[in-house]
Amino acid sequence: MNARILHHPSKRFVGVQRTMTFQDNQTAQLWQSFFPLLSKIAHRVDDRRYSLQEYPAHPQQVGEKNLSFQKWALVEVSEFDTLPKPLTTYIMEGGDYAVFDYVGSARNAMQVFGMIFGQWLPASDYELDNRAHFEILPGDYNPLADDAREEIWIPVMRKSAGDS
Repeated sequence: MNARILHHPSKRFVGVQRTMTFQDNQTAQLWQSFFPLLSKIAHRVDDRRYSLQEYPAHPQQVGEKNLSFQKWALVEVSEFDTLPKPLTTYIMEGGDYAVFDYVGSARNAMQVFGMIFGQWLPASDYELDNRAHFEILPGDYNPLADDAREEIWIPVMRKSAGDS
């Protein structure tokens, strides 16, 4: 599994969020609640969508079945405007990320993340940073398609000399 290390700048987003766990995954419901609201969002930068996760726990706990986290369905905007509920704003902190290109159905996502966290990360010169994790989805993204394309962005920082 290959990664590019890229710096992602701070950006503005508009969307909806839910608290969930991996065991009680409500991603489909989150996106279903977001799609009817897309036409109400002004100042969109492009047609891409962001699936973003904020984990409150220590990075080693990411992926635990009962870990409660915030999941967002978002689009990038150039400026904030008045928003109807339940839309809300989100400002993502910039930083370095390991970026993985993934082609395949979202049904296989846990296997892909397992390889990233179980194989790539421990063998790399990086460790998890405590910032948002996200996936960038093209406007025509279909999570059930076997040829769906997305970018997986994992927040990283270089390991300190004593961590190697």
